[in-house]
Amino acid sequence: MRNLAWLLLMAPLSACLTAKVIVDKFNSPMPRTAPRFPDCATVIADVLQDTLADAYTTPTISDVLRSALAHQQLGHVTACVREKNAANESDQDCMKCLFGDGTPACSAITWPAPPTLAETDVATWRRERDVQRLQENAQRAVRTIAQTCVALEGAGGTLPTEDDLAGAWRDGLKRFFDYSDKRPALRRDGKPVTAWVLAGGAANGAFSAGAAWWLLTQHKACATCGDDRVDLLGGASTGTMIASLTKAYFAEGATDGDRALALQTLLSRYTCSVNSQLYCVQDVGMAELLDGKSSKHLGLVDFDGVRKLLQAETANLDRVHKRPEQFASSVEFASGAVYHFSSVLTEDSTAWAQALEASIVEPFIAQPVRQVGSLTGLFIDGGVRSGLPLVTALNRGADRAIVFANTTLAGVPVDSFDNTIGVGIRALDLFALQPIFGELATAERERVLRRQGEKERCLARLGFDAAGAAAVDLEVRCSAEYAAPGMKPMKHAGTMRNAMSKPEHVSQPGTPQLDRLPDAYQSAWLFMPTTLPDTWKQLGIKPPNAELGWGDLAAPGYKFDPRQMWNLFVLGAVTAQQRCEEIVKTLGWSLDVAKCTSDAELRAALAKARQQFDDKQCLKRSLETRPCCQPVPP
Repeated sequence: MRNLAWLLLMAPLSACLTAKVIVDKFNSPMPRTAPRFPDCATVIADVLQDTLADAYTTPTISDVLRSALAHQQLGHVTACVREKNAANESDQDCMKCLFGDGTPACSAITWPAPPTLAETDVATWRRERDVQRLQENAQRAVRTIAQTCVALEGAGGTLPTEDDLAGAWRDGLKRFFDYSDKRPALRRDGKPVTAWVLAGGAANGAFSAGAAWWLLTQHKACATCGDDRVDLLGGASTGTMIASLTKAYFAEGATDGDRALALQTLLSRYTCSVNSQLYCVQDVGMAELLDGKSSKHLGLVDFDGVRKLLQAETANLDRVHKRPEQFASSVEFASGAVYHFSSVLTEDSTAWAQALEASIVEPFIAQPVRQVGSLTGLFIDGGVRSGLPLVTALNRGADRAIVFANTTLAGVPVDSFDNTIGVGIRALDLFALQPIFGELATAERERVLRRQGEKERCLARLGFDAAGAAAVDLEVRCSAEYAAPGMKPMKHAGTMRNAMSKPEHVSQPGTPQLDRLPDAYQSAWLFMPTTLPDTWKQLGIKPPNAELGWGDLAAPGYKFDPRQMWNLFVLGAVTAQQRCEEIVKTLGWSLDVAKCTSDAELRAALAKARQQFDDKQCLKRSLETRPCCQPVPP
């Protein structure tokens, strides 16, 4: 990001931009307002989307909560949990009411009776698994809402009454069902619900793009992979753009031509793009950028080129609404609130293009997005608070996930710093790493805790204690993939520790709890390798009179240099090729592993890609930035 430092230092008014001016601006107070807490109905709607919106085999299972008086029972249970929490007592009696204990206040929700152990019908046992999942999700939602509504509304001095909570549940359930009714079906017989989640990194996203390109290229060539797909997509910053192209590839009703175009666009955008095609530099001096009297310019650049691309790609609203569901993560700058915009809830194609752009624009550097559909504010890169939005994908139903990150696990070291601003920019780069690692740990622990809770619900509904459960094989009977007596859960793909053999492939293994519940959740993490593969060194573009090295993988700031992007793209493809067997097992796909891991196959595919790269004369494109007074080039 050193080019941005020079942009500041070499500005026309740089002589006036003394350290004192900067420090005075830094010390200037920002206007503050009283915190604005959302009401309980908003809290409930948000919590329900991240708990009840799981992936169920029985599409109508959540209809048990649609009864006319369900909100009253849920309000009663929530108030009960709140009182038990205040008294530091167990809330188990409250949960008996949630699951219907026969009293008048607890009879609005009618849960299906559990099957007997002698029943062998697969559909019956799958429905029972869904009931267990829904009950656990509802239990978690009630506990979260009981605590959150106290914290938010109680901060004003008045706690919501039971009637208030019931009314909030009524409104929150309505908004939740408006969302869930629009979601495409996720769960299929014999297939896990899969997700791809991609971190940001501007031009460094070429690494993730290369990895995705290789996997999708293999998928397209596979004659037996028609039922293999990605169900959920999440991303922040440049990861959002890669996710959008992946959505186009797997779009419901997509033709071979559509998939070929998505692959071609992925290759072209992340190897041959240059600055002037994607953004322009604001036509103002430093004095206006530092002027506190106007909010017209809140970024150094405007993504006019990216905006044009997104508007064209999202014009088909029917395609946007269908599977796979995509989440575009953004932060509203003034309030600090995180939004995970869903493609199925998009009001129109313009709103979805706005949501994607709002997930991309980096604060300070890029102009914020001021509107996403009916929402107004200052929306910026979701990576500020959600660097790798895996939690949302897992909470909404994913069983398996592939995680793409455009850095090594420890980050990429920097040898030296040219100036003070360079130190600041490096600090921002390091700050961006923590949301990635933090969300990975949070997401995987959340998934494990849910699965453990579902096993407890299984025990409770089937009338077992731990000792009795052992007699009927608890690990199978109450596993996440159990369907009926005599049927075993899906074979576990293995953890990261035993799935990789070469030192350069070693990645973070995930949470230790995953080894205890192998059916709970599986993932593969695609970070940059710490050792640069020989294949990459042979296929990358060498600098003049030098060998390839880490310096050829540095894409600073918003500098889109085809040479560096090609090298990053190739490294991503090589990494996916070397890790393909593990990825295929994790996703439950039918790819030909021998072809996917073949060095010869990869070299042949990259040779064709390099020919297209050379035919477009990508290396001869100007790297100059474009002022906003000039139009976006073709």
